[in-house]
Amino acid sequence: QMCIRDRLKIVCFQLLGIVVKLWKDSFIPHLQATVMQITSVLRASVAQMKEDEAKEREEVHEEIKGIMTVVQLMESEDQDTTDRSEWTLCYMSLICLEKLFENIKGHLLNCLSEQENEVMNLISELLKHKHYWVKLLSCRLIGHYFSDRDKAPPKHAVCFFMEGHTKELTARLLSLFKSRYLDDRLATQATKNLLFICKNSNEPDIAHYIMQKATNMGKPAISGPEEERGKLKHLLTLLAGIAYGVPVAVLKSNLSLSLSLPYRIATNEMHKGSDERRQAQDVLRMVEEMVGAESYTEALSKLKGEILAMRLGRKEKQRQIRLTNPEAAIRQKMKGKEKSKEKRRKKNLVWATKRKGAVLPEDNVVVKKSKIE
Repeated sequence: QMCIRDRLKIVCFQLLGIVVKLWKDSFIPHLQATVMQITSVLRASVAQMKEDEAKEREEVHEEIKGIMTVVQLMESEDQDTTDRSEWTLCYMSLICLEKLFENIKGHLLNCLSEQENEVMNLISELLKHKHYWVKLLSCRLIGHYFSDRDKAPPKHAVCFFMEGHTKELTARLLSLFKSRYLDDRLATQATKNLLFICKNSNEPDIAHYIMQKATNMGKPAISGPEEERGKLKHLLTLLAGIAYGVPVAVLKSNLSLSLSLPYRIATNEMHKGSDERRQAQDVLRMVEEMVGAESYTEALSKLKGEILAMRLGRKEKQRQIRLTNPEAAIRQKMKGKEKSKEKRRKKNLVWATKRKGAVLPEDNVVVKKSKIE
């Protein structure tokens, strides 16, 4: 249960947010003390988050005993597993900090000059938090910081954590696309932050790094389940933004990566007539206009050759398995048939239910057994 002290802190942060919104610049004399209180709460939240992560890794075999449903497994991966007092207090402190960013812009950056590294590094750590609201607000605050720092009188092209920490922050932002709670708000803000980093970072290979990670995340989702395919539109938006924002020379040097995911989606029969396929085709046309028809055709031909070689290599590997280990090949074939059969059953169920106008029944809970030796 939430202790009285934490309840009082939450109420105080709520009141501070209202006061900041009303007073605006008149709140400046109290700015330093408020930032110090917010920093102490964020510091404690990050420490608690790391402690929980270490405890989960150590006790994973004790937590997964006997039989656990898929629903329980999914809930243990993300959100609502942290103590309510911990995430609520952290969330309200972040809300208060956002009010400061929105209402006391330039003065807040001056106030953060001594604590800037610590505060923003704590916020970037909270991108790994289990609760969706904390993730979203941390992502928004990084966007506020980027915007304000970019408009500051001496214009900073490189922010504090871009000096040696660019890829670390980029990896945390990209990890948001793996969350099962990914929605338009979180994906849009993460994309904006990544585009800012891509345009303003001094690291020459940061565009290559982001496109490579985005492509690797998107490949399994192309033929994956319906809930996995939802992230494709966000990844395509990210790739399109990078292609449009970086210099043409940088785009040409990473042309294969910028074409890989859109081409695979545009040529995949599972996405025929879908919004993702139309979006992928738009990305391909945009890239062609930017780099020219000759470079585009050459890169696309190379990409087709790589995909064909990969498919032939996969078939050769399967042939070798059939020769050296027939039993494993049979099991793999039967598994594939069962998967196809289940996919057809679900498709037919959806089609039949839509014809009758009935509501789809809930799927049976799949039980996963795990032996602990």
